Amino acid sequence: MVEKARIVKAMYHMTIHLLEDLATVSNHDFLITGDMQAQEVESESNMWAISLSADAHVTEQELLLFITSLLRIIRQQLITVPIQFTATFYMWFDEMAGQLRFNVVSGRISTLPFGCTVVVTNSPRLIVQSFLTSNYTHGIPFEEWVIEDVIADDTCDDEDEYILPVYVEYLHE
Repeated sequence: MVEKARIVKAMYHMTIHLLEDLATVSNHDFLITGDMQAQEVESESNMWAISLSADAHVTEQELLLFITSLLRIIRQQLITVPIQFTATFYMWFDEMAGQLRFNVVSGRISTLPFGCTVVVTNSPRLIVQSFLTSNYTHGIPFEEWVIEDVIADDTCDDEDEYILPVYVEYLHE
């Protein structure tokens, strides 16, 4: 059963069972304008979150081929834009949500919109492996939830800092 992609707070989300379910993403018209002032609108229009169903049958190789195909589709969409510019595609695994996420925006972005330390990878493999092998792909079990008193404080101990691997590819350079 294919779940239709739905927009959730400026993000498309879908749960996949089989590789074929990703066709919805491949058929999406990405908003890429070449206008640096439109990055926020592009980001809201182009962000996807992909979850796996409990009975999903998707392999690492299949997801890597999907990403390669998706990048080819986005490059083809860029060709139709009348001005020449670079776009930034970035992908990460959101472990707390159990989702593989990606986005594409105009421009060569050097600072990604994350509130943590980002480590850029040159291959999507690490991100896909993390997604497929995580203990939290289907959510964090209630038994592991910890409720703590948190004081609103912008300071962070270095040992507590979260490091997020992100795959980045610059398109149309």
